[in-house]
Amino acid sequence: MRIAGVVFAGGNSRRFGRDKALELFRGVALIEWALAALGPYVERRFVSGRLYPGHETVVDRPSGGLGPLAGLAGALQAAAGENYTHLLSLPSDAPLIPDGLMTALGKRSDGAFLQTCPVIGMWPTHFGGDLERYLAAGGDKSVLAWATKMSIQPLGGFGNITNINYEADLARIATSHD
Repeated sequence: MRIAGVVFAGGNSRRFGRDKALELFRGVALIEWALAALGPYVERRFVSGRLYPGHETVVDRPSGGLGPLAGLAGALQAAAGENYTHLLSLPSDAPLIPDGLMTALGKRSDGAFLQTCPVIGMWPTHFGGDLERYLAAGGDKSVLAWATKMSIQPLGGFGNITNINYEADLARIATSHD
């Protein structure tokens, strides 16, 4: 397997009130936590949804405004175009990735997604065209709906992932994980 990675870092951060991908947790931007988590497991890292220094940005496919699934479609196409067989995905707003999760996903050549946070997953890149067509035809925009349609299996056993949606979420994990 040749594995690339993508960090989903787009969105409007409406609930957070400002650009949360650049917010600091333990002195490090949230996007950097995700890029670092991918580092040991991938040969190449993409960023979806924004320009970010030192990383290639992938564009949403078939168009913008369709959420993380369009970011995944764009990243799958970009990775396949560079002969990667798989894509490992993380959101920029979940800095505390459980021990063993990335290794467990890395063993799933058939693809898998985290049951409690479907944007975290291992995706065969040959699904890129199917995903783009699915979205262009008006398919449900949730990662879970598409993964279920493609018979990609959920991966359990890692509990709930702390996802930063509000400023209070960031404050809570900062105090509870010191």
